Amino acid sequence: MLALGINKSWWEGLSNSDKLLIKAAAHTENDVMMSEYNAKNGSSLDKLIREQGVQLKRFNDDVYELSVKHLKKYLMKLEHTAILQTAFMKVLPKHVKMWGAG
Repeated sequence: MLALGINKSWWEGLSNSDKLLIKAAAHTENDVMMSEYNAKNGSSLDKLIREQGVQLKRFNDDVYELSVKHLKKYLMKLEHTAILQTAFMKVLPKHVKMWGAG
């Protein structure tokens, strides 16, 4: 998540439309940055493993079980959970197998 800092008195002097424009630009830039990060994350990890000798290791099952418990509770509050989970589960097995973590 990116952060944006603006002088309060300057901000308060802006029109509502200018504030909305700045907010929209900030949200857009954050979305672009996160999209690039997520798109390159898997291939970057693969490169670290193949070219740098990084070893990917599993957490113990207790860590996974606790993570799943809390993630499910949180994810159910999100609007697009089902769509995201379906897409994630389609690519996860490929990456787990590729990284030797499964």
